[in-house]
Order: sequence, then structure tokens, then C-alpha cells
Amino acid sequence: MKFDAYLSPSRHGIFYFRWPLPISDDQSKRITLRVSLRTRCPEHAGRLARQLTVSGEKLRESGALAGLRQHEMREMVRKFFQSVLEKNVDRVNERGLTPMQITAFQNGIDIHDEGVDGDTELSDQMINVVGFRNSADLTDDQWADNEAFLLREMRKADRDHLRAVLAHVKALDSYQFGSEVQTTGHASAVNNSTTLGDAFQDYLAEQERAKTWRGKTAEKNGRALDHLIEIFGADRVLASISQKDAQEAKKLMMELPSRRKTLPATRDLSLRDATKVDGLNKISVETLNWYLQAFAAFFGWAKKNGYINEKLFEGMKVGRAKATKEERLPFTPDAMNLMFKELTENPSGLVKSDSHKWGTLIGMFTGARLNEVAQLLIDDIKEEDGIWYFDISDEGENQKEVKNKASKRKVPVHSALLDAGFLAFFRSRQSGSQLFPDYRYTKSNGYGRNLGRWFNESFTPKLGIKTPRHVFHSFRHTMITRLIQAEAPPEKAKCIVGHEQAGVTFQVYMRERDRMAHLLTRLSFS
Repeated sequence: MKFDAYLSPSRHGIFYFRWPLPISDDQSKRITLRVSLRTRCPEHAGRLARQLTVSGEKLRESGALAGLRQHEMREMVRKFFQSVLEKNVDRVNERGLTPMQITAFQNGIDIHDEGVDGDTELSDQMINVVGFRNSADLTDDQWADNEAFLLREMRKADRDHLRAVLAHVKALDSYQFGSEVQTTGHASAVNNSTTLGDAFQDYLAEQERAKTWRGKTAEKNGRALDHLIEIFGADRVLASISQKDAQEAKKLMMELPSRRKTLPATRDLSLRDATKVDGLNKISVETLNWYLQAFAAFFGWAKKNGYINEKLFEGMKVGRAKATKEERLPFTPDAMNLMFKELTENPSGLVKSDSHKWGTLIGMFTGARLNEVAQLLIDDIKEEDGIWYFDISDEGENQKEVKNKASKRKVPVHSALLDAGFLAFFRSRQSGSQLFPDYRYTKSNGYGRNLGRWFNESFTPKLGIKTPRHVFHSFRHTMITRLIQAEAPPEKAKCIVGHEQAGVTFQVYMRERDRMAHLLTRLSFS
């Protein structure tokens, strides 16, 4: 091979290395990479060119230089899970699914939903990575370069394949005889007189009654839907809003200035007028998509409730380059030991209140969310058959909240908490209702603001273990990591940390409480 074919001098005598890149499907001509070697010496340029050529050949052979495009990887994932789906559907057609298998599928969907939201530990345990890699025939380099993206797509694909199987199971429980037997036409009738404002109030009342939205989510969704009223008007007949209207609304929202309600230039203007003001930053793509998702949810509800015939705003989210989300990390054993010593012995004097001490220790040994800990009532500490446990729920008088129905759970009190004197602390708090009375409720943060700020801004920084990826929520990741390391059964692990799963009742929990208490006790946090 003539290496000088890859060399070319500039008009100033500087040698450049030229390397042709592989032609992709969507390219009409070859692209050449051109790199300055920063030398006028032909011999030195030749040596550098030989080194670069060897490296280039290795990359070309491995396919790493061309890499994998996202649409190619998505197609690999789709084909693999299409095959898995077909096998599962065949199995259902042959012998159906037992109630236990249906529950397992439902649990898998819930775990993958948590994985898509960022809690990936349990989700990734369910994915058949080996089977996928064999199916896609990926090299080690291709997998290593694209692992994060592929895992993210596989979580979504596995979740949706499980949904498709359950939908098939459900379809087998009924018969469809076609539209010719529908003689009245009532199925497609809509209430043509309902206004957007009236439907909006019905929707909000239903969400409030069902406690679907809580805290920040309720605020953000309410704010999002207020834009619909501004765009269309409260008196607009809901059924008159068309797909074209939805597209125009999306265009308006894309031009909406950030902080419109507080900027002097826009705070007194209508939404439409505010979009015409030049030189202002627009709302972020993330915020825009939140609004569009809220719009789609509202119109989906309206269709289900007979107000309209067509769902609007579906699939309208704006695409964007995905930033790599920095997930929270579990604490190291050394960090856990350091915190435990400081919390129980306080050698540095960092712990100045029982609420900070015990709130943090409870988070450490339960993996509970920040607000779940901070909102605990005295009545939430219970004992049955000699086993003490935390009854985490939204029941009580003090605006308690949980993330979802699976977050309601009973978590045994870890033996380390008992040894550290938790029951003595608990018995000293028999007046009032809250376990931590100095934590105050706020609409946006629940009860967790005080504890979270102390832990994230004072305690861990002064101990020298604070990083952007280590926060109070890291206790949750630490607990999940330890459960996986202990090979805990998934249903028990989910009961402890409050991941969604079907078919688990309080009676099921109480039947397993001894084993769960033992499981927690034998977890290694150091």
C-alpha cells in the first residue's frame, strides 16, 4: 500500500493526512477526513501517515468508524422484540397465561416504566442482552459504543412488547362482530355543546378526586392546560377544535417566550401577542413537550368521555438531541459508614436535630423517597407479632402524598435503626401527629424541603462525599443495588422500595413480613 496516497501538501508545504470515510446509505458521494500533520518533512509525515493508516484500518474493520445510526439500532431492537412478541403470542394461543404469568407481565411493565424514568437497576435485570446481541450480531466495539442508547431502547421495547401480549390476552376474552350490528349509531355520538371551559373543569375535578396529580405535577399540568384556554377561549365548543387547530396551537407554543408571566415585556400581553415579541428566549423543548403531553392527555380523556371523536395533540412532541442523563449514583460503602458514624456518634457536630438524624437514617435503611420519610406520622410506626415497620401511605390529615399506588407499602424497621435507639426516639414523640414536627409542608416540595436541603447542601458537603450525582435519593439507588447484590426476589425488592407491581396486597406483605425483615437485616451497607 502506498502511504503517500494518503498524504497531500498544502500550498504552504504543510503535509495533510487524507482518509476516506465509509459511504452511508444517505450519502451521494464519499467524504474525506483531512488532518494537518503539522510538518513540512516528507519522512516525518510518512511515519505519521503509516501510524494513522494502521489505526484507520483497524477502525474500518471493526465498523466503529462508521458507527451505528439511531434508526439502525432502533430497527435492531424492534426486530428482536417483534420475534419475542410473536413467540409469546403463539404461547398464549396454545395454552393461555396463568394469573401468575399475567401478574409477572404486569410487574415487568411497571419495572420498565420506572426504568424509562431513570430507576434502571431492576429494569436492566429483566432485559435479555445476550439474546439481543446474538440476534443483532453486534461486535464488542459496537455494543460498547452504543450500550447506553441500546439499553434505553430495549427497556421501552420490552415494556411495549409485554403490553402487546397482555392486550392480546384481553382480546381473547371478548368477541367483535363488526359495525353492521350497530343500528343506533350511539357509539360515535359526542356531546357537541360542551365548551372547552366546562370540559376543562370536569377534567380537573376528576384528577383531583382520583389524586392523579400531586405537588409539582399538579402545578405544572394546571399551568399547561391554562394555555389551552388562552389559545381557544373557554367558550369554544370542544368538539369544534380540529387537528388543524391543534397544529396551529403547537406553532404558537413553540414561539412562547420563557418566563412570559414575569418579564416586563410580556407579562401584560396575551399569549398570542407575547409570541410576537422579538429577541426573547423561547421555552425549552422539555417544557414545550410537557405542555403538548398535557394537551394530549386532556384530549384523550375528552375522547374517552364522549366529548370528541378524535384525539388531538397525539404524537406532536418535538424531537431533540438526547442529552445523556446523569443518573443518581448509589453511595459507596465507605460513604455509608462515614454517614452512619456521623449520624449516630456526631463526632464533627454536624447533626444538630433529631429530625435530621432520624430522617436520614430512615432513608438510609429503607430506600424511601425523601418526602415519604419527611411526612411520616407517629401512627405510621407500627408493630405486629414483634416486627416493627413503617406504614408508608397517603393516609392521614397532613397532606401526605405518595408517587403512585405501589408506593403504599410496609417496610420493616431495619435492625440497625433499632440498635441505634429508634424506638426510644419514637416513644419520645408521642405528642402531636408528625414524627418530625419541624418539617413544614409546601405545595411544590411536600414535607421534604428542609431535610433535603440540609442533607444535600450541608451534611454531605461537609463530610466531603457530595457530588452532583449523590443526593438523598441516592439512598434509594443504594438500597436497590444492595437488594440486587443479595439476589432478593423481585417481588420482595419491589415491596421494600415501592416499585409498582400487580397483585401484592397488605395480606401478602404480612404473610412475608418475617422474610422481608430478615432480608433487610442481612443486606450489607458497609
